[in-house]
Amino acid sequence: MSSVNGNNIISQLRNRWQIQALIARSLPALGAATLLTTILHTVYGTSFTWIIPITLILILIGVLASGSWKFNEKDVARNLDEQFPELQASTSLLLKENEKLGLLERLQLNRITSVIQDVQPTSPVISNLKSGSILLACSLILALLIWKFEPFAGLTKSPVNEISPVDGMKEEKLIPHVTGLTLAIDPPAYTAKTKREQTRFNIRAEEGSKLTWNIYTKGRIDKVELLFNDSTSISLQADARNSQTFTGSRQINKNGFYQLRIGNTVSELYQLEIIQDQRPVITVQTPKPSLLVEFGQSQIVPLNAGLTDDYGTVAASIIATIASGSGEAVKFKEQKLSFRNFNSGSKDQKLTQDLNLKALGLQPGDELYYYIVATDNNKQESRSDIHTIRLEDTAALMSMDGMMSGVDVKPEFFRSQRQIIIETELLLKGRDTMTKELFNARCNDLGIDQKLLRLRYGKFLGEESETNIGEDGNTGDDHNDEHVKGGEHHEDKDGHEEEVSIEDFNNADKLIERYSHKHDIAEDATFFDPETKKELRATLAEMWKSELRLRTYVPAEALPFEYKALRLLKELQQKSREYVAKTTTKTTPLKPEKRLTGELDKIVEVSSKETFKSTSDRALKLRSAISLINSIRINNDQSVLTSTQVELV
Repeated sequence: MSSVNGNNIISQLRNRWQIQALIARSLPALGAATLLTTILHTVYGTSFTWIIPITLILILIGVLASGSWKFNEKDVARNLDEQFPELQASTSLLLKENEKLGLLERLQLNRITSVIQDVQPTSPVISNLKSGSILLACSLILALLIWKFEPFAGLTKSPVNEISPVDGMKEEKLIPHVTGLTLAIDPPAYTAKTKREQTRFNIRAEEGSKLTWNIYTKGRIDKVELLFNDSTSISLQADARNSQTFTGSRQINKNGFYQLRIGNTVSELYQLEIIQDQRPVITVQTPKPSLLVEFGQSQIVPLNAGLTDDYGTVAASIIATIASGSGEAVKFKEQKLSFRNFNSGSKDQKLTQDLNLKALGLQPGDELYYYIVATDNNKQESRSDIHTIRLEDTAALMSMDGMMSGVDVKPEFFRSQRQIIIETELLLKGRDTMTKELFNARCNDLGIDQKLLRLRYGKFLGEESETNIGEDGNTGDDHNDEHVKGGEHHEDKDGHEEEVSIEDFNNADKLIERYSHKHDIAEDATFFDPETKKELRATLAEMWKSELRLRTYVPAEALPFEYKALRLLKELQQKSREYVAKTTTKTTPLKPEKRLTGELDKIVEVSSKETFKSTSDRALKLRSAISLINSIRINNDQSVLTSTQVELV
């Protein structure tokens, strides 16, 4: 026998032992997978098809951990030397090439080639095969006992697969001949729930579920039926293998009740409760339903919304409509936007997206109408309320339309605010063409103009100095509100108490102001209502912010406050306008009790009078004679002629 044949024998042994090692690892893995799947089935209702992937995973882990796949020819040769002393620890010579062997090695190789052909080696993994077979048998027996007696059936099942019993469900009474029930509930695909079983006739299942009744009886039964409240019925069929088991199925989509009838015996009413699939719930958190993006503000509006559904959503998007223009020239453009973090199938998620008004194509004065659409696993669609984002139109704000009515103030004050905005924009455009000193001087001059305008408007609040700037004058107004709400003065002194700082401790004016009861508040000297004064005070606050930035030589930051002050002024002017709808002339309706009671003595009736001449008797007789003569000619009646002559005479 040549060394080549000996090498083939070693290769065959290596392949055989590798396969045996893999089988030795697969047997306990299969047993463990069977046992684990049986436990999961009894507790959670998991399908037995999970045995295959669990087995493969355990085999992979076992092979990688044991290294049995690393068998090579040297390991086989070493094992043969240990089992057979007659090989004289020279089996490894079969693995070497003949050209590389020495004289003594060749002699030894010739000696063992005749021996290795007759050896019957024992597999080194035979013990692992035996132990694996024992573990597999024990696991199968234990899994069979668990499946039969269900010792883990009382454990809490996964909330995904369990439907709690109906509250207040009473104990069911079985009619004669019925020994038991197995009711299989197969939820629809949109719920992503697995099939489950119960032993009660009262049912609580998802909408669209398929119900399968397996009713076990005793004695001779001819017919078993299920009677439903919608006047329909199902005839249960006897099982081919067991005539005492009757089976029937039906899909349910609405609430109701049913009864079991065997022969002439009818059971009590059993409940059918449907868990309806709810539509997705959309909650828009930001921005608010109506948003005005003022001049200078960021044109990127963050949109945050919450989306919840009982079984998960598959799609969510933003439907945005841009309205541009006005009147009959208005144009609409609709776009569909997606969320950047939408997770399909999630039951509760937070959606975010940035609405880039500039990228969407909005121009000043345009409006963006948008709403969110979501679709769940059952193809049900929900829509949120429509939200609006309006981009402030500075061109319309700078117009003088409607500036001559409203609050009785001088129109040139409003034009002064417009002039400040115009000069600020001109200053920003020509910034590169002037020196820093000139630029700062121009900014300071604009700040002075803004100050003068603020002081002019402050007079409408009763301010006679610069002490009350912006919203610092709220205290007096709050004080005044206390008098109005209370209906009388001197209610209490809690509203007058304020915290006095250490610096003002020795200030007599501050101490007197804290404990005094003022009745000469400057703002009360005006004729405006509190709401108008509040809005005018907000306007002064914006003017103050604009003045502050003009005085600190940052006119670009002052421009948004100038526009907002102008907008508040226009809103304040137009607030007193009232809308009167165009109508036709309507007379005052008459009272029913005064109808037909007017005096008619001064009313003259219209009348006409005509005089007719009566016809003479002779003419009448001639007419009568002519008619008689005509009749004589026809009838030759002489008596008639005689009477006519008499009448004419």
